[in-house]
Amino acid sequence: MFDNSQVIDQQLSKTFVMYSGSVFKVFPNGKDDTKKILDAFDKAKAAGPGSVVQLAAGTYKIGFIEVWDFQGIFRGAGKGKTIITNLPDLPQGEVFSGNSIYPALLKFVGGNFSMTDMTIHLNDGNAVALPDPVGDLYCILFLAESSVHHTPPFKKFKTSVDNVDFIAGYDGGTGFSPFSSSTMFNVWSSIMISNDDQWGLLPTKGDAEISITRCKMENDVFGTWIWGFNQESSANIENNQFTGGAMQILMASCFGSEIKIKNNQFRKGSFNDLCVDSWNWLGWIPDFTLTKRAHFTITGNNFQSPQGVISLYMNDAFRPLFPDEGFPQLFDVMGNNFDTRNGGMAIQSLNNVDARILNNKFSGTGAVGVSIDGVDGNSTTDPPTTTTFAENINLIGNSFFAATYTDASVYLGPYSRNCKVVGANVDKVVDNGVNNSIIGVRPYKGFEHSGQHHDYDFSSIHEKLRRIGKH
Repeated sequence: MFDNSQVIDQQLSKTFVMYSGSVFKVFPNGKDDTKKILDAFDKAKAAGPGSVVQLAAGTYKIGFIEVWDFQGIFRGAGKGKTIITNLPDLPQGEVFSGNSIYPALLKFVGGNFSMTDMTIHLNDGNAVALPDPVGDLYCILFLAESSVHHTPPFKKFKTSVDNVDFIAGYDGGTGFSPFSSSTMFNVWSSIMISNDDQWGLLPTKGDAEISITRCKMENDVFGTWIWGFNQESSANIENNQFTGGAMQILMASCFGSEIKIKNNQFRKGSFNDLCVDSWNWLGWIPDFTLTKRAHFTITGNNFQSPQGVISLYMNDAFRPLFPDEGFPQLFDVMGNNFDTRNGGMAIQSLNNVDARILNNKFSGTGAVGVSIDGVDGNSTTDPPTTTTFAENINLIGNSFFAATYTDASVYLGPYSRNCKVVGANVDKVVDNGVNNSIIGVRPYKGFEHSGQHHDYDFSSIHEKLRRIGKH
């Protein structure tokens, strides 16, 4: 595997460590490969940074695997050649019971490593022992900067996941989904990235540098789920395929982070294809002084969204709660293709400031292509919210020629102001906002459009799990 210098060079370009030459090979035994894989990681760690845990071709059956502070390469023989699957009746309920940690088939805490060239395909049927608080496996791959059980010695957690398939098994709906009564597949999240801490015991969120490229995530609830990044953290999610998830990428509570989401394919989603929300999950508020805005660059993606699905949902929900925080999220949405169906929407933007929505192509059907708005204040909530405007948003160079929207190509709501739309005379822009500038198309005053505002309280998911764990 490692005699080809070109292959090695390509791999090193995807990882954060230098290959040292120490390779620890593992071959499947057909029964339970958990201990053999854990032993290989122990030997690789002892050999020093840059060591390789190499899985030969074959199918590996594993239980929960957790690795701390690995600095090296975790590699298979290729997609469809090295296949990891689950042993039956994983004891997920035991992990939840009285513990603050998240359960995951594979968990890495701290370190500086690359994971590449394999398939993780769960068996059909229940993945976890029933009864279980979730009913589905919570996560296939969990990446954590730190855990309530372990504080790594590294300043920054660095991980590359490249050329890996994550495929859920079919269970006929025995688990529950936060978006419906059940999910037909047995995994909640393919990849989750956060601190390993459900109850908010850790004092701060750590630094992370994450790359996810050329992967496939299929039939989960959340494809890639990142929350709690700080202003020293970054993520690059590029050239991946997302199929069948409720939220195919979910980014939550990322403050000051640099996030790039480029050239991905989104198909057959059921809620949001790409959801970015600054809601303070678990009541967590940054315990550091912000010095910059979170920046999301969303370019070159292809959204094929079924009926009722929002392709891109971006909500700076932190602003109405903490209006003096001063660092609103920044979005660059450029060169994407949005294909929608009735009941859905291409882009819903709430409470955003200075977003640039440029040179995108829209096709398909629906009521509205792009909706821009803020929210009315509510003094009865805890904490109370303030009236918040979507401001200074530019929509320029976008093409709606191939789309048929019954109400508007672009809707500027009553809580939008100082926004600019440059369009063509075939576009329809509804402007109910304040001091907006519409160029190249005659604006309309019209309906009050609440859109497909999926205002789901995600914190209830974690609250439910904390109650389960503490009892």
